[in-house]
Amino acid sequence: MIRFWSLFYRGDWGTLEQIAQGLLSRAQSSGNIQQEIWALRCKSIFALHADRPREAIEILRLITSETLGSADLAATVSSKGLLALALSRVGLNDESLQAADETLQMLRGMRRPTSHSTLVGISGVCEILLRGRETGLSREYDQSSQWESQALYELKRYSEVFPVGIPQYGLWTGVSFWLDGRMKQALLTWKQALSDAHHLSLRHDEAMIAAEMRRRQDRL
Repeated sequence: MIRFWSLFYRGDWGTLEQIAQGLLSRAQSSGNIQQEIWALRCKSIFALHADRPREAIEILRLITSETLGSADLAATVSSKGLLALALSRVGLNDESLQAADETLQMLRGMRRPTSHSTLVGISGVCEILLRGRETGLSREYDQSSQWESQALYELKRYSEVFPVGIPQYGLWTGVSFWLDGRMKQALLTWKQALSDAHHLSLRHDEAMIAAEMRRRQDRL
């Protein structure tokens, strides 16, 4: 599991699917349900990265049904946030936002961050909400502004405990600034996030932030 997350944060995706499958096979052989759920979540993360959202949805629906009422709330939150992102990728917006809302509700019940892996779920929710505001989808939902504020707050809260979340917080905060018309502040935020990602060797985050900056600067 440690190897998977190490490669994930470094953006070294080449062997992630094999590692996730290996984790799943060992968990199933030992009959360890909790480890099987963790391994399935790893598989869903790779499926999303590989642009296979329907596969990710199947896995994440299974996980969230299995973890309903589980004591491992951090894993449930992570999986639910990823499910929300996967649903949005296939255009199931109502279901996606319902899952995002459920993710945020669970986060409100968590007194303190307990696992770095929750960051992927929170980041997924931020992506849904901010892309939704950019496309005008948010106008269809009265809670959109409240959801967005909480999602960014939660990402900041977790990043203060787990620094690997700092570049993602900078990425989505920058998008929020840009959509508010604060272009200069957005660019400054992205530059700092890019520096943070480089310092932490988070190559995938570096690529995401750089791509966002290029896309926005082309519109100036």
